[in-house]
Amino acid sequence: MQIHPIIAVVGPSGAGKTTLIDAVIAQMPEKLGLIQSFTTRAQRDEADALWYEFISREEVENRKRAGIIVQLIEFNGNYYGTDRPHIEKVLQDKIGILAVVEHGIQTFIDAGFNLKVVKIEPKGYVAKLDRLAADEARSKIPIPIDKTIVNDFSEGGFERAAEELAQFVRSI
Repeated sequence: MQIHPIIAVVGPSGAGKTTLIDAVIAQMPEKLGLIQSFTTRAQRDEADALWYEFISREEVENRKRAGIIVQLIEFNGNYYGTDRPHIEKVLQDKIGILAVVEHGIQTFIDAGFNLKVVKIEPKGYVAKLDRLAADEARSKIPIPIDKTIVNDFSEGGFERAAEELAQFVRSI
């Protein structure tokens, strides 16, 4: 039985989703828990370990067979996913929060989780050219949105966006 909801943060690549999540978790670590994804890609730096559990393709297959994967996508030859035991562990004590792509929203809803969807709309940033087509395609996927936050890349914009996200968390 799910006690707490999940805040699913969506938006284009480079919009500041993970940076905003980090800032809000730092403000209220007793209330929010990061829902960590797993991946088969190589770890890039130490901070990566906060966001991902690095596993083998064989382990992904084991989790598939066990039926515990809630969401799984393949991108650039690597798997990215989330599994039910990790999610449920976080939700026992805290509101869960994660960055997720739009087509992942429905998989969480179908799995029975209570999602609160926050869309981050960047303002004043330059998108990575290699991500534009994927971002545009994902933005057309219809998803329920509970809150839209503009992350303005001008002075003070991030702080305003982080405070708006924190206020949304407090309202839950």
